[in-house]
Amino acid sequence: MVGVPRSKGCLTCIQRRVKCDEARPHCQRCQTRGTPCLGYTRDRKFCFYSKPENDVAAPSHAVIEGAVVPTLTAKALARQQREGFCAFLDSKFPGQYYGYSTRVSQNWFDVARNYEDSAGKAFDWSMRSIGALYIGRARGDPQLVITSMEMYGRALHQLFRSLNHPTLATADNTLGAAILLGGYEMFSMSGQKSWMLHSRGISHLYQLRGARAHTNGLGRTLLSSFRGFVVFEALARGEPCCFEGEDWKSIIPDTIREERQRGKSTGLGEMIEYAFHEVARCPGFLARTRALVASACPRETDRCELIDSISGCQESLREYQAKLYTGMSSQSAQKESNDFVGPIPFDTADRLGRYSLQGIISAVALLQQLLVLLESDRARRDARSIGTGSDSQDPWRVLDPSSVAGTGHAGPAGPEREAEAETWFDRVSMAMGMLEERPPFPM
Repeated sequence: MVGVPRSKGCLTCIQRRVKCDEARPHCQRCQTRGTPCLGYTRDRKFCFYSKPENDVAAPSHAVIEGAVVPTLTAKALARQQREGFCAFLDSKFPGQYYGYSTRVSQNWFDVARNYEDSAGKAFDWSMRSIGALYIGRARGDPQLVITSMEMYGRALHQLFRSLNHPTLATADNTLGAAILLGGYEMFSMSGQKSWMLHSRGISHLYQLRGARAHTNGLGRTLLSSFRGFVVFEALARGEPCCFEGEDWKSIIPDTIREERQRGKSTGLGEMIEYAFHEVARCPGFLARTRALVASACPRETDRCELIDSISGCQESLREYQAKLYTGMSSQSAQKESNDFVGPIPFDTADRLGRYSLQGIISAVALLQQLLVLLESDRARRDARSIGTGSDSQDPWRVLDPSSVAGTGHAGPAGPEREAEAETWFDRVSMAMGMLEERPPFPM
């Protein structure tokens, strides 16, 4: 709308509909007639006006600088923070990330660099918070570290909103944001077990989404990124892992088939997929064993069924252990990538294979101790029933606590055991949650 003044005369002459001589500050006509001159100040009248399509005025430099420069600056900062996130993965999770990133159709680097506008607010702020934290620490910039905390708070708020939305709760972006916030807690070490709280929530999201949501695409990346930590957290809590069900095992053939169709298959990766499912059953076996031993009168059929299940899982893991050892030996002899390694970088494959082997060995050892415990408990109860046993005996004394939730140390043949807190998470992830190495925080 444009203001349109109808006359330049004084208000008195306009009202009397006579010509005004426009003298200032008061017109001569009003003074001659002895009429008060109301002056020249008036309210504007407005009418609608639309410019022709070909009438385009060039914007001033001030408008361009005021509107465009802040937008460009914000986008540049966001892009820098996303690159900081990529540097974070490359520095803190090299083994775990490069072990699967070359096999999936959409990895974290793809998302960070190619999906800036479609990732969602919770996902975007989560990723940028990690990038800002990494850059801030690398540069020794405490203000940027504080900024990363503010971004973390925004991401947490947006995540809460997504979780309360009926459609967004099961979306890839929501699970991705939760995983990234867990990664922020790992890197910041703001609380001894704060990342485990995120892990528990992430477990619920995996279950809510179902196994089929993680067969390919970003869903596959989200599963591979955090599943080792879910196993570790389940062991620490003494509860079954959300991945122990047959529905999670059933998606492995589809995943492998999809990789082969894209020419990204690898014997090492396929073996780890199947071995992980057996490892994921270990927390459940631990929980069931504890419940049976603590029961006042357990059924013998339940004990036999549990022993058979543990023995079957242990046998499968020993088979994977032998195949993995053979494949790793063949790879080391060739000193280059082969069909067993596939698209996984050679150095990464060696590291991933060694830690995966350690995870399998740890799982086998834990299952063996559970079998000993079940037999010990049976013998204790039999002896008590005939009056030769003592109620004060503790059957759990036969269970080596170093086999549970990474509270012990690897043997002499295990991989290097540096105590760097910021790379411990990479090692425990490659070991499928069964790392025989004391964590950098109290348990």
